[in-house]
Amino acid sequence: MTPHNVPDELFERVRAHYTDEQIVELTYIIAAENLGSRFNFSLRVEPQGSFCFLPQPA
Repeated sequence: MTPHNVPDELFERVRAHYTDEQIVELTYIIAAENLGSRFNFSLRVEPQGSFCFLPQPA
């Protein structure tokens, strides 16, 4: 149900910060996470905790 289109304005904002290669890698990571999320939801897989590379705020 999530729309697939990316507005030109958003894409230009992304291009201001990332190279084409980085945009491809970022898009791949987002798509892989989306796939995993939909797969788990479809099979009723419950979350097993969370993992985040970012430090927690103090």
